[in-house]
Amino acid sequence: MAKLEIPSLLFLFLGIGTVNNSLLDFFLTCTLTGFGGLQLFFIFFVFSRLIFFREQINPNHFGKISVVIAARNEYENLKKLIPALKAQSHQNFEVIIVDDRSEDGSLALLNSFKKKFDALKIIRVEELKESWNPKKHALHLGIKKASSDIILLTDADCLPVSNDWISIINGKYGTETSLVLGVGVYQKKPGLLNLFIQFETLYTALQYLGFALAGKPYMGVGRNLSYRKSIILDSGLFNGIQNITGGDDDLIVNKVGNKRNVRIVINKESQTISAPPETFFEWYNQKIRHLSVGVKYNLENKVFLGTLNFSHIGFYFCILILSLLNNHWLIVSVFYLFRILALTLIIYFTNKKLKAGFPVMATPFVDILYVFYYVVIGFASISTKKILWK
Repeated sequence: MAKLEIPSLLFLFLGIGTVNNSLLDFFLTCTLTGFGGLQLFFIFFVFSRLIFFREQINPNHFGKISVVIAARNEYENLKKLIPALKAQSHQNFEVIIVDDRSEDGSLALLNSFKKKFDALKIIRVEELKESWNPKKHALHLGIKKASSDIILLTDADCLPVSNDWISIINGKYGTETSLVLGVGVYQKKPGLLNLFIQFETLYTALQYLGFALAGKPYMGVGRNLSYRKSIILDSGLFNGIQNITGGDDDLIVNKVGNKRNVRIVINKESQTISAPPETFFEWYNQKIRHLSVGVKYNLENKVFLGTLNFSHIGFYFCILILSLLNNHWLIVSVFYLFRILALTLIIYFTNKKLKAGFPVMATPFVDILYVFYYVVIGFASISTKKILWK
């Protein structure tokens, strides 16, 4: 009985009751096998699709496209972004900046750029529209003002990696295409927080790009996302979500994306790059904002993502409990090593394909941190009532 003291107390706490050696071993081994099998399913049949994806880059330098950016107190970022957009090689585009009640001189800066950049359009928001989230309101105004049916979104704190960014995104559109999902990366910096941000960004890309290639698109990133104006305005996609922070990227894809109308673009020249959060609390608030809209996903995507994340957490939970029992190191080692090697290989090839620069050998360490991250941030995103944009 001494060997089972900790696990037995845990199972009693969970209401399962007293268990004997063989029953506990059988239950935990079967559960570990189930969670491990689910994890391997996602790794080999969803994530691996990105590795075998063969992208054709055919930049379209001539089709009309509207770049829409919502900005609030982004003076320093706009000083870098506007010249980068002006330098784009695309022949037919406009840039619409919606300045949402900025108080840092952003409007004066934009007006000074306007004198040298004819493609720049400025919309000033003086007061918030009742029942609208500030960013949603700003984006809605910018999209309505756009003269092109193709909208390209990014954030004020992002920069295109190349001067062909707009043309590459535009070249992805075909007759059936309604949405193009791009990649947004973060600058590499020293420290544990940045290491985890790099992993979480890469792992998130594996998920939303892999599911899109599997015909189950569920989100994109607002730092690099494109869709047709008509799917927003004609179908009123902001209706029902206009008052929440976040969701202007993933909820749109979640509502209208399917295996026929979504395309992805992963080429390095098509990516955007952002300065990462510098502090834990800055990053924490950002993730709360992003994850809080998950409850509004459609049922199918909730099931897929819930299964993915629950099996990830459950896998490590079973590993932990089995590790507390004597004579189970072989079982634990085999299951753990097989899954982590499979995931590390996928991370390696994806990292290479996206040219993300993530230190792949850190995968086993940050993969464990990811479990704690999802438990803490997941519960916090559900319980947090008020989430601010700026």
